[in-house]
Amino acid sequence: MGLEEAHRELKIAPDEFDEVAAEVGRTLDFFEVPPAEKGEVLAAFAAHKDEVTTGYQDAH
Repeated sequence: MGLEEAHRELKIAPDEFDEVAAEVGRTLDFFEVPPAEKGEVLAAFAAHKDEVTTGYQDAH
């Protein structure tokens, strides 16, 4: 099952996704992950925003 299908029924709003990304960033800061690696993780996470928020977009 892909990300889109796995998250569709959760109807995750883009702003909710962004807050999770912010929490991931804060967690990486807490564990003192270097900026370059933190950037890579957040970029990889952000790359899936459209897939994860599809259910919300379909509902509106």
